[in-house]
Amino acid sequence: MSKLALGTAQFTMSYGVANRRNFIPLDELYLILEEAYRNNIRLIDTSPLYGNTEAVLGEICSTKNLSFSIISKLPFINHLSDIDFLILSTLKNLKLKVLEGYLIHHFSLFLEKPNIWNYLLFFKKKGLIKKLGFSIYHPYEWQEITKRDIIPDLIQIPLSIFDQRFMEFIPEMISLGVEIHVRSVFLQGLIFLSPDNFPSDFNILRSKLSDLIDISLENNLTLLELFLGFAITTPGISKVIVGIDSLSQFKEILSALSKVRAVSYLRNDLQKYQIEREDLIVPYLWPQDLVKT
Repeated sequence: MSKLALGTAQFTMSYGVANRRNFIPLDELYLILEEAYRNNIRLIDTSPLYGNTEAVLGEICSTKNLSFSIISKLPFINHLSDIDFLILSTLKNLKLKVLEGYLIHHFSLFLEKPNIWNYLLFFKKKGLIKKLGFSIYHPYEWQEITKRDIIPDLIQIPLSIFDQRFMEFIPEMISLGVEIHVRSVFLQGLIFLSPDNFPSDFNILRSKLSDLIDISLENNLTLLELFLGFAITTPGISKVIVGIDSLSQFKEILSALSKVRAVSYLRNDLQKYQIEREDLIVPYLWPQDLVKT
């Protein structure tokens, strides 16, 4: 349980290709956060880009006296001075005095304004941020960070059975003392959709997903258990961030943790299902009409 972190992109807006709800009702969000707390999940990942999620989290946690560690992200900015307002607004909305972590979310922004790192370090030194880092999408971004002799406290990367691009860099991250969080474990819910609905350009993914469905059935596992287990059992990973669109789905994820040991024995076979084409495994590169309706 302690390896799980709760993603919040679906809390107050429609997010994910498998999400059939515009947002989660407020009364259900209360139940989800209480369920997380009861199950020793203490880390929440959020962003000011996720609608009014930060304010909702602040209200629920203060009302229910739930003490979570929260990581937020820096949206795109025009001027470095904008950071002051954004960090203070995030803390105010969340009703916190300090953030567990703060991540640069747009790597192009970092390349354009590399001084942004030193600017953010000021807030860490002031005690408003515990851990500073990056949320990245591509391995070259990690290489750019290290070329500049920057060692982040925290890095958030995508990882799934299909997306294993960062595997070769995880040992280096660990050796530098970087805390590693992974996301997109379920490819924004794509794995839960019928492969028959994928467009023709996704034939490779369709074929591999069909094979994984067979593997899961042969081993008395669900696809959720297979993909979650793969991420959880990846050596060196501190947190696995899971997004949810309902309380029932969250409980299903919690239940799936009991099958982690079974998945660990399949790791060598599952590593063969990685896909190299980024247009198939990086959600922001997907076509808008990815899934037929």
